Amino acid sequence: MKLTNKMIRDFAKEIAKEEEEIRLAIKVNELEYVKNHIDYDFDLIEEFLMDDWMHDSYVEVEETDYKNGFYPSYTFYKEKDNEKSLLYMKQDEEGKYHNMVWQTDIEDDYSGFLLFPLNDGRYWKISYSC
Repeated sequence: MKLTNKMIRDFAKEIAKEEEEIRLAIKVNELEYVKNHIDYDFDLIEEFLMDDWMHDSYVEVEETDYKNGFYPSYTFYKEKDNEKSLLYMKQDEEGKYHNMVWQTDIEDDYSGFLLFPLNDGRYWKISYSC
C-alpha cells in the first residue's frame, strides 16, 4: 500500500494530538507533585503558569559569586554538579517562597527557565515562553 500525502498528514495530526495529551498528563502529574512538596501557597507559582510552560526537572542549586551590573543587589545561583549550568537570579522572596529565573528576551518574546523551591531543598525547574 502506498502512503498518500493525505494519509501522512492525517498520521502526523494524530501523533501531534497524542503528544499533546502526553504533555498535558505530565503537567497534571508534576503539578500534583509540586503542590504536595511546597511549604507556601501554590498561588505564588500558579501566576507563572499562565503562559506556555513545560516541566524540565528537579534540581539542586548552589550560590555563586557572580554579580550583574544591572542587578547588583540580586544573588545568583547555579545547578549543583553541572559545569554548563545557567545562572539563575533569585527574586520575589515572600516568606518561604521565592523563585529563580534565567531569561532571554527578543523584542516581545520572552523565554527561559524558572526554579521554584520544594520542601526537600530541591527546585522544580520549568521552561517557559511568552
